[in-house]
Amino acid sequence: MKAILACRHCQYYSPEGRRGGVCQKLMTQVESNWKACSLALPPFAPSWENRNSIVMWHQKIDEKLEVVLPLKPTANNIRQLTNTFGLGS
Repeated sequence: MKAILACRHCQYYSPEGRRGGVCQKLMTQVESNWKACSLALPPFAPSWENRNSIVMWHQKIDEKLEVVLPLKPTANNIRQLTNTFGLGS
């Protein structure tokens, strides 16, 4: 992969004004002629370049994901709720 020398050649650079722009990765103002950081990607980087890291990222999220489902209202649940709040007979 070819090295990126300046922010203006990075995929995350968005021009704004005459000389500057915004780095969408760092969410901050940058100058177009600044030396590119280590997060820089070519503007037309192939989608397969980061595929391994994306797969690993999804696996990490899936391992930590916890799903909490709401209870379906049933006669037993409603009785328990009304007794808890003192609304039942």
